[in-house]
Amino acid sequence: MKIKVFLILLVTLFTSITFKSHTQLTAGPTPPFKFKVCVTVIPQDETNLDENLEIFIRRELRALGDVDLVKEDSDWHFHLAYNLLELKNEDGTKSNFLSIASVILRSVLVGYDPEVDPYLKGFGRPGYLDSIIPAYYERNLLHRYAIVNIGDFDKARLERLR
Repeated sequence: MKIKVFLILLVTLFTSITFKSHTQLTAGPTPPFKFKVCVTVIPQDETNLDENLEIFIRRELRALGDVDLVKEDSDWHFHLAYNLLELKNEDGTKSNFLSIASVILRSVLVGYDPEVDPYLKGFGRPGYLDSIIPAYYERNLLHRYAIVNIGDFDKARLERLR
């Protein structure tokens, strides 16, 4: 009788240990949702302002923590496009100010395949225009522009979807 009780306890203990270790390996926490965001900056002539703006924008997006930066031809939820223009003074010299236009597109179809829907094939990745935001910033405050722009993007669009 003592052997039967011992065997039953041993089998019960062994089963609970293997079940517990199996569930810990297979039923881990699900990864958190991440927004897929594409960033493009239209290149400018003979300046690196466009490269600097892209670096600043990407840095601010990564700091949000729930954003994955993706390429333009990937599936994305939002596409942020920027165009910088250097403003000139009346005498033709470069001013200290930049005109910056940011365009936000929202994804229409995540997982879109142009072969499946040939009517949209020529348009690339379908999306709809969310907003166009013009701004004027001093050349040396480009990083501040990125902070403000991504902060507004986060508050107006991402926080509502979290």
